[in-house]
Amino acid sequence: MFFLSAFYLYQKAIHSLPINEKNCSLNSPEVLKLFLKHGKIFYVCSIILFALAMLCKEMVATLPFLLIAYTHYFAGLRNRGQFKISLLLSTPYFFVILLYGVIRFIILGIHTVVNPGGEEMRGFYPTTLSFTKTIFIYLFKLIYPAHLSAYIQNPMSFSITEPTIILSIFGVAVLIFLIVWLKKRWAGMSFLILFYLVTLLPLSNFIRISAPWDMGFVTAERFLYIPSLGFCGIISVLLTNAWKTLKCSFSILEYVTILLFIALLIFYSGRTLSRNRDWIDEKTFFSKTLKEAPNAALLHHAMGNVYVREENYEKALDYYKNSLELYPLYHAAYNNIGTIYSKNGLFDQAIAAFKEAIKINPEYIQSHFNLGTMYYQKGMLTDASNEFKKVLKLNKKYVKAHNNLGIIYAGNGQLHEAISEFEEALKYDSHNEKARNNLAIIKEELVNKSPDKNL
Repeated sequence: MFFLSAFYLYQKAIHSLPINEKNCSLNSPEVLKLFLKHGKIFYVCSIILFALAMLCKEMVATLPFLLIAYTHYFAGLRNRGQFKISLLLSTPYFFVILLYGVIRFIILGIHTVVNPGGEEMRGFYPTTLSFTKTIFIYLFKLIYPAHLSAYIQNPMSFSITEPTIILSIFGVAVLIFLIVWLKKRWAGMSFLILFYLVTLLPLSNFIRISAPWDMGFVTAERFLYIPSLGFCGIISVLLTNAWKTLKCSFSILEYVTILLFIALLIFYSGRTLSRNRDWIDEKTFFSKTLKEAPNAALLHHAMGNVYVREENYEKALDYYKNSLELYPLYHAAYNNIGTIYSKNGLFDQAIAAFKEAIKINPEYIQSHFNLGTMYYQKGMLTDASNEFKKVLKLNKKYVKAHNNLGIIYAGNGQLHEAISEFEEALKYDSHNEKARNNLAIIKEELVNKSPDKNL
């Protein structure tokens, strides 16, 4: 919504310029002066909305490039400085992107966590080939939205001789040719094709997002929200142009155009309604997605989580084991298997599962904590204490670890150390009743043991 509004207001600002045959060759300062006089409010609001859009979805970073193209296509300026003018007008939008990057990456230190492995997929060459192929995967999904899935496995391409790559390169070349050829013949269509390609650039995977490596080239239908605007625009322009053209010829073709429009509307509406049924609940969603990607370890793990919430631990265990068969290094699956074993009182099996998770990922806090809890349940207090200390070394704010360590200290008669741990727990969670009650009990015990109490 913010993206569309920012784009619309920029158009309003551009078209508020009183450009005509007499002044279409104005120089840059004169154009900017006119722009700020007639379109200032629209322009400022557009920049503000773009900043809000960046906070919602980073994919909107393509907007300034689209604005440059739009100004170049439709501003009505004929001098050679029109590209310079479009760059000047887009500068505040680029500044918003720069400011967002500084706040996110430098000030807040928020970085994308990329799953380990898959080094062979990170090269420029395979990424370029795979992106070229994926441009048409997305296009086909827009044209014929069947076999939709929230988990698309799109294998990387490593050779330019692959048939799909050859066809994709040819297809991209055709699109680029149409953009150039149609620019002076059908500017609206040329711009919409350009819109589709430009808004796909954030999906290029040159900066890879966090995703399982079995997905290959990261592809997702939700990424098409913005590019689909270009596709819908192309369909609308084609139908509108057909209607205007045929209106002056045979009446039968007018009805054909209307029927085509109705057919498209029914088809896409039907696909939308059909897809909505897949999102009724998480069990339906993951079951449907698993049918489309049966070899996805993440989806088997997700189904296991669904059955855990239903307390169907036998089914959950089967799905977790399936995920490990597909991806033996899935540490979270080992952790969840251990949790199920612990619920069933199978402490030794649980300990073995938690150790496997830690072996794969030594910094996996949850497994260290769960392993410590199992050791405590078995009376292995030294081992339990060591695990809770490892948890706190990884995250000093882990309140449950402070509380459990305090209980172990109290059981060993180390009351001052226990008090310290309970106070640390309350430092990070002042409303933690367990830590508060334990602290009160220990302090009361200390008072009862004090010499003054015995006098």
